[in-house]
Amino acid sequence: MFGIWTCKSAGRRIGWRRSCNIFALCAALVGGMSHAEVGNPGASRSRARSAPASRVERLVCASYHHGMPGESVLALGNGALPVLANLLRDETKKHCWINATAAIGLLGDTTYFDTLRTFIWEQHRGQVDDETFRAILTAQGSVGRMASKSTRALDYMFNKTDVASWRSLPWSISSKSSGELALRLASVTVSYLSRVDHERLEEFARSLEARRVAGDRTATQIDSLTWHSIQEMNLQARVRNATPKSKTETK
Repeated sequence: MFGIWTCKSAGRRIGWRRSCNIFALCAALVGGMSHAEVGNPGASRSRARSAPASRVERLVCASYHHGMPGESVLALGNGALPVLANLLRDETKKHCWINATAAIGLLGDTTYFDTLRTFIWEQHRGQVDDETFRAILTAQGSVGRMASKSTRALDYMFNKTDVASWRSLPWSISSKSSGELALRLASVTVSYLSRVDHERLEEFARSLEARRVAGDRTATQIDSLTWHSIQEMNLQARVRNATPKSKTETK
């Protein structure tokens, strides 16, 4: 799936009853990534060098048929992050926003959580266009990429599975009512969380199941593939917690 679909195509399908994991679709923005890189955003970062602003902009502002190449993003290094953050604040660079938010998530520096949160919650006012909406969805997914190693990002993602938490958005889209938009954003946040490798996912999965039984609208509208992924991660967490630590691990 990776490297084939982009958030442009995913954005058209979100809420249109397609059984797919939206986080995986947004990961397609960085097509060319290996499965190891998808699961571990820092896999190649240790050998990467920072790049000049012109190189960063050339990469993320280009158009790709099969997604921005992940290896090229990782090769930029964390020195690209200030450039990416500046691109997100520049309204004339809107065409770069989807790739820029994806690149921040792939590089995985959790100090840029606030950059993404501000982009989602504070930068936009009134009705946003489709391109901006897709960039916001990608930014939410990039926060999800940080959630495995940032308590703030994980807490934010857990909180945003609640429909009510999205009702205070200062922006809207023409194709959905405020209630429909809040429900969709809460649902895709659950999808993003299903990709997170964290011991607290077991607690989250139990909570989500209880909400589904109680008739919570977000929980009852999760597609079967996403729910299966959450249950699988829940099982992995139980296995990890039940496995005795080796002597080297306990030192």
